[in-house]
Amino acid sequence: MRKFYHLPNEKGEGMKNLFFIDLLVAVLVVFSVCVAGCGSTVSPPGQKDNLSVAQKKMSSDLLQLTDDHFLSPGMTRQALELQMETDHQLIYVDEKDQRTRDNSTGRPLVYVYISMKENTSPDIIHPFVWNVTDEDPANRIAVAWVDVRKIIELASLEDVVSLQTVIPPVSRGGI
Repeated sequence: MRKFYHLPNEKGEGMKNLFFIDLLVAVLVVFSVCVAGCGSTVSPPGQKDNLSVAQKKMSSDLLQLTDDHFLSPGMTRQALELQMETDHQLIYVDEKDQRTRDNSTGRPLVYVYISMKENTSPDIIHPFVWNVTDEDPANRIAVAWVDVRKIIELASLEDVVSLQTVIPPVSRGGI
């Protein structure tokens, strides 16, 4: 049976194979994280000029979630929502504010970091959020589930600096 890698011997032979595998793993990890949805705010040159002040505060995936015009070619709203559900960034709640799997009648909520200006009370975001899961007053950041229909209104607040989708940590099993 052929091994794809082996530990180096006393002469240092085999290091090339280990280096190649480490490099390949690093490239695959970076690629998979970015494919999973980085929540980046990178836009083609000139495109940000056409955004409103509120939209400029939002990450690309939040723009896509609130307006179909921002969807990538070939991407549908349903596919984006499914991807975000899989990544634990999007849930639905019913009229009783209970989580539901029914995306046709449930209200969509997105998990976001809300950055605010200095000396801003976190209370200003409460009318727009379903649930605040964490706050860091020293750094003026709140983590909350926000009704997708209220994202642009929340971003419109003068004291809100940015809205970014929470990217859950990736854990890998193994030795």
